[in-house]
Amino acid sequence: RNYFLARARNVMKDLAELAEFYSRNYGCHVNVLRENEPPEHGELEGSNVQGTIDYDPRDTLQTAGTGGITLDFAHLWQVFNYRQIGKGEFPGVNLSKEDYRLFNLQNVVKELMPALKLIHMNDARGYRKTEEGIEIGHGNFPENIVIPLICENTGDDLMGTYEIKYGHKDPEAMLRSDNFYRQLFGRKFFDYFE
Repeated sequence: RNYFLARARNVMKDLAELAEFYSRNYGCHVNVLRENEPPEHGELEGSNVQGTIDYDPRDTLQTAGTGGITLDFAHLWQVFNYRQIGKGEFPGVNLSKEDYRLFNLQNVVKELMPALKLIHMNDARGYRKTEEGIEIGHGNFPENIVIPLICENTGDDLMGTYEIKYGHKDPEAMLRSDNFYRQLFGRKFFDYFE
């Protein structure tokens, strides 16, 4: 586990140096953000080791480097679900569960807040890859808890993007998601999203 955490830190350091090079030499600003991982994110470099790191906010923060963090709602919710109902299928999440026994959703968000730069807004149900990044309102992610928590505890403007699987093929999914948030938050919608 420590080996993979060290590798992640080194990769993020290399990416940050590359981003700095492009920023300096091409007149643009490039920033590399570490995104929280879902439980079932695939094998690492052909090994049979699935899900080795990054299922607790301390791991995400530890491997973020200087750029900051992207919080993906679906990934967060899938890790939460796996920790509640998973059956030992993903070694990394199980190891994280041993090291970090308490996984309270509000505490996770609060822990990530100081480094949070970008939000991927989407939905999920369960913890399988097929149940990730679905249209907002079609899963059971608790937006009504997480979005107010983020908006009320950040001093910075955050950028949020809808990241819905195949959303680029269905622009109406973005409009439906926007409408879902408008109905959910009512007058607070503009405070949270503009």
